[in-house]
Amino acid sequence: MSVTVRFTDNITQVFVPIVVSDWFNIVPTPFLSGFDRVTRSTGVVGNVGSASNPRMFAFDLAITCANQAKRVKRIIIKNTTTARLCMLGVSGVLSPLTFSVTPPTLCSGIGSSTFMAAGMPTYTWLSSGSFAGSNSATIIVSPTVTTDYTLQALNISNSCLLNTVISLSVFTGPPTLSVINTSNTGICPTRTVALTASGATTYTWSGNTTVTNGLAFVPPSTADYTVTGTNACGSTSAITSVSLHPLPTVSTTASSSLLCSGGSLTLTAAGNGTAYTLSGGSGPISSEVGFVPAITTTYIAIGISALGCTASSAIPVTVIVTPIIAPVASPALVCLGKSSTLTAAASYTWSSASQTVYTTSFVVTPNLGLSTYTVIKGNSNCYNTQMITITTNSLPTIFAIVSPTIVCALQPATLAVGGGQTYTWTSSGPPTFTFTGATPQVFPSSSTTSGVNERLFFLTQRRKWSFRPNTTYSVAASDGTFISTTTVFLAANPNPTITTSASSSSVCSGKTVTVSALGGNSYTWTANSSTFNRQTIADTPTLATAYNVVGNNSFGCTAGAIRIVLVNPNPTVSIAPSKTLVCSGGAAPLTASGADTYSWDANANNVITAAAIVNPVSQVSSSMIYSVLGTYASTGCQSTSTILIATYVPVLSVTGTTNTCLGGQVSLQASGGNANTYLW
Repeated sequence: MSVTVRFTDNITQVFVPIVVSDWFNIVPTPFLSGFDRVTRSTGVVGNVGSASNPRMFAFDLAITCANQAKRVKRIIIKNTTTARLCMLGVSGVLSPLTFSVTPPTLCSGIGSSTFMAAGMPTYTWLSSGSFAGSNSATIIVSPTVTTDYTLQALNISNSCLLNTVISLSVFTGPPTLSVINTSNTGICPTRTVALTASGATTYTWSGNTTVTNGLAFVPPSTADYTVTGTNACGSTSAITSVSLHPLPTVSTTASSSLLCSGGSLTLTAAGNGTAYTLSGGSGPISSEVGFVPAITTTYIAIGISALGCTASSAIPVTVIVTPIIAPVASPALVCLGKSSTLTAAASYTWSSASQTVYTTSFVVTPNLGLSTYTVIKGNSNCYNTQMITITTNSLPTIFAIVSPTIVCALQPATLAVGGGQTYTWTSSGPPTFTFTGATPQVFPSSSTTSGVNERLFFLTQRRKWSFRPNTTYSVAASDGTFISTTTVFLAANPNPTITTSASSSSVCSGKTVTVSALGGNSYTWTANSSTFNRQTIADTPTLATAYNVVGNNSFGCTAGAIRIVLVNPNPTVSIAPSKTLVCSGGAAPLTASGADTYSWDANANNVITAAAIVNPVSQVSSSMIYSVLGTYASTGCQSTSTILIATYVPVLSVTGTTNTCLGGQVSLQASGGNANTYLW
């Protein structure tokens, strides 16, 4: 692992690598061992392998002399291996150099102070002011002004020179005190005040309560507070006052201390304050403004004085709950001749235009129109009277239509009904499907086809349901009480069943495909922004193409189908020759690429590998053309590439004398070949 120590001046010291020993069965001496662990396989706590397992190890970090006097800002520990690392803790070692100053301050010209160093073998006190310096652990100084003394000591363990500066404050006379009093012109009772004296070394406060210099406290009453400040030359006292403002008087009265629920209550706050606020209950309350309390509550009035002090007054008000649970009519809307049950929460007095009963509930059969019933409910203190109305209706008169009355299968038709308040449409199953609304839209299947998956969509209030009805639709219309029903009939002609076929599901680029349709009387094809009005079409697609066809039948109904044809790319074949000019009969290696398999022409001896060696033969300099056919193994798509190989045949000639005397010389000169390449 690595450890980076960052100091408060952002200087870092890096320790790497630090080798951490395994905590199990390792030889190095641990600083902690034998504290048990849980065995993962059994869950049992105990030592494994050795009584001292597991073990923890400690490592010391050697901080440089330049950094030893600094404060540590951050320690960064990084695991530089794939092993798991467990950190138990990080600790530091205090500097061994210590010192004391007795007394810590002096009065100018009076007495001396003793500096005593400890923790190191040797010391050096540097000269300062009238002090000439010393190598003793203890020095005695008598400065007349505040003076800084520097102590140096050598740390033998790491040869670091430690420095520390000790300041000795010297006063010229007794302290001159100043006092800050946060109460200013006064405070309200229970508020806090802080008294802070400065100018001395120590401070002692006296008054009617305990005071600590600079700390807030709650004064019990108006009083003077005396502070005595002391330094090495003596002491001085100062006095400051804290004044408490009087609290306002507050009284609260209620229009009634006992009232029934639903009754009005008025609260009045009074006194010598400048403003008042009332609280309690669930809503805002104003003085001398009536409101209706919900429950028994203690209300609080708070008065504010001109000096900002507050006082409060409380008054309880009891609310007796009146039995106000509303009666219930079930149902509240009935058909003529039907009955309804009236129910209250307990035994109360019911009354109507024709009768009075004393029971929790009773059954009524109201006349056409509105019928009103009264119930009186009460307890020993409060009473409540409520009324309930039952509406009696006659049966609704409804009518229903469908438009159009004949459609193609799965084409829309609209159902419409009127005369009621709510409507429920159903189609005869099985299964039976139900949907609601006055004007649903339906998509019936063919009325001549049995077992076809049928769909019905009802659109209203941005909602959609899907069903499977027959061609007979029933609707139940309700006016809120009664329900009337009626039916409508919708005929659906069958759609044609269009099928498609293709000469091939995929073709090579540049090839032609034939696509045909069956199942209709006439057809319309669309593909690549083109339209064809025939049963079979031929096309040479360049990309994968979706051929859409729509066919109709004798009813004028239509259906569609799609045939997708994929287009496979042709290989891009290239020939790489080792040379393009050879002597007659010389070898010219050729290598084809860009396909999976290859077939060379007869000039290349019909080779079926990517590499071919050709030997063009000619009596004169000329050229020979070689062709290779490349094929993709997965699709069979092909393309051809050719290359021209030139043949060079030199034309030689000899010039010179053609006769000479016996024993004479003849000079012959050859030409037509490369220099120095002639054989006589």
